[in-house]
Amino acid sequence: MRKTTMAQVVEFAGQLNVTLQNISEDENTHGLAEAYNRLAQVMDELCIPMREEEVLEPISHEEACETAERLYRQLIEQAKDHTTIRLAQAMNRAWAELTVVEGLDRLARPQSKDE
Repeated sequence: MRKTTMAQVVEFAGQLNVTLQNISEDENTHGLAEAYNRLAQVMDELCIPMREEEVLEPISHEEACETAERLYRQLIEQAKDHTTIRLAQAMNRAWAELTVVEGLDRLARPQSKDE
């Protein structure tokens, strides 16, 4: 059975949360915390509950980037009311947090002569 976009958004936020709980304090979260905070804030504003009873697997940074982009595009296609528009905005910002950090990480790495 295919999940609704809203269910996918809730699951994604839950995956980000689980991932953050499993990261030690000294690890780089690569924008995961910022992305989660953006989504959690808007979900709270819109009274969309997190489903804490589900057991979710942590998500990799790359998968989080891809999921945020996919969900953003789905939400934009379905934007018909305040809720979907606000979620699309939040997902766009979450996606930006994830991808900007990726770019900053690349800039911080020493460049070889070939690059």
